[in-house]
Amino acid sequence: MALIEVFDDTRQHGTCRSCNAPIEWAQLRSGKRMPFDGEIVPVRTFHDDDRRLIAVVDSTMSASHFATCPQAGDWRRRHR
Repeated sequence: MALIEVFDDTRQHGTCRSCNAPIEWAQLRSGKRMPFDGEIVPVRTFHDDDRRLIAVVDSTMSASHFATCPQAGDWRRRHR
């Protein structure tokens, strides 16, 4: 089970611009933003040192939309 920690106050619902699937965006503790399929399902929450609520997400229950979108390759950055 891979756990992902996201800032709970950054969660936003949206729609994928490629496949029109419902997604939920959240900022990871690393600072990167990540789209999740459907609704994020936290397995637990806690407060960090700055008192921000962190949602711990099981990646098998809340998959990254980057991994499941049929058009994900169109959005990847190309490195030269």
